[in-house]
Amino acid sequence: MNLFDPNGKFMEIWNTVFDYFKLGLLCMLLCLPVITAGASMTAAFFVAMKMIRGEAPAIWKPYWSSFKQNFKQATALWLMILAVFALLGMDWYLVMQMESTVVNRIVRAGTFIAVLIIAMIFIYLFPLLARYQLTNREIMKNAVIFAILNFPKNLVAIVLMILFGFLCDYVYEGLPFYICVFPAIMLYYVGKISVTIFNKKIEQREGEMNDGKSNL
Repeated sequence: MNLFDPNGKFMEIWNTVFDYFKLGLLCMLLCLPVITAGASMTAAFFVAMKMIRGEAPAIWKPYWSSFKQNFKQATALWLMILAVFALLGMDWYLVMQMESTVVNRIVRAGTFIAVLIIAMIFIYLFPLLARYQLTNREIMKNAVIFAILNFPKNLVAIVLMILFGFLCDYVYEGLPFYICVFPAIMLYYVGKISVTIFNKKIEQREGEMNDGKSNL
């Protein structure tokens, strides 16, 4: 069997991996202006979830289509979550400057938990926007539900994000490698979780269509 047969399993897997690398790099590039980060992540998850569902689209055309279509809503959502993280970051900085007392340690623990919860909610914001036509309020509501129901899987995603940030800050010799690998891993992992959750919600909605109980 020819390992490099264009129609073989090995080349199929490699092409998929390479597509995720390209998608991750494209997402990172369009996140650099900061203001476009929300639209960039939405578009990246739109393509990633299509790939996971086996629709195997070309990358650029659906990415750019989603980017333009969701730009306004994604940007508003991104700026909102960015403001929340900025406030929590300021709170953390202030409490870290204070004398270590019992009350201060409790405040630190509370701030850490709040950051963890917001980060888990953040995981689902842009996949939801990429998949459904919802208001930002509806997106936040469903993101909170998914963050609670998928806590162990969310922790893995948080660990990956922390590891990415740590390596970029302290082991910067491998920065080009991290930028190629970690965004691709995150897009696949979070995309896979999201597709699984959304498929379950679709099945649930079909069963509840007559009584209107579905969240999505």
